[in-house]
Amino acid sequence: MKRLLLAALLLIAFSVSYGQRYKGGVRLGLNASALTAPIGTPTDQIGVIFGVHAGGYGRMSVSNSFRVQVELLYSQRGGEFNNLNNDGDGQFMWSTNFTTLTYTDRLNYIDIPILASFHGRGSSFLVGLQPSFLVGHNQTLSGSDAEKNAFLAQFGGDLSNYRSYTSFDLAGVIGFELELDMGLNFGLRASYGFLNIIDQSTMDQVKEVHPDEFDQLYRFTDFHNVTVQFTVGYTIGGAK
Repeated sequence: MKRLLLAALLLIAFSVSYGQRYKGGVRLGLNASALTAPIGTPTDQIGVIFGVHAGGYGRMSVSNSFRVQVELLYSQRGGEFNNLNNDGDGQFMWSTNFTTLTYTDRLNYIDIPILASFHGRGSSFLVGLQPSFLVGHNQTLSGSDAEKNAFLAQFGGDLSNYRSYTSFDLAGVIGFELELDMGLNFGLRASYGFLNIIDQSTMDQVKEVHPDEFDQLYRFTDFHNVTVQFTVGYTIGGAK
């Protein structure tokens, strides 16, 4: 976290030091995120969780209506999964009905959005790519003790044996931003991860132990990050 803060401060300092063409600022906001299966897959299990993002940005004006913006953000994402014992057709898969269980994955990333900004009259349309690096992963299972114990027994009592994730993702980003002359800006963005972020090695190990039940334990084996962000920024020295 200290390295992220230092890098963000250096990015801002570099941008501010080069005057009108280069600008820098800070950013803070809210994430609403989910881990979603490919389009067309039943998703009755999937729920949205909330987190925050924070960091800094620098941008270069190429013309009066176009600029390039690079950001460095710490971002909390992930997803929530319910109805763990349902096979998608309303049938319970095991003798214990895990109707109260909620499984939550919280994934902490360092995001580096690289954005093209088309702007005019205080508003901007943003589009670009976002490489992300996983720096933390927290799993929780909530529900009745009896159901939690029964579920965990499928994975040797250790929830980390259920699912793990790859260290890198690449997403497409699209958004809209309003900016005041004083430097405050307000934005709404959406991003979709192009890569399957599930670590297949973890599921391969489970498949060796539970070959007959694998398809029941994992209804989805292909997850993508989907995030909507409300963000507030401040450009040091004003927008113009």
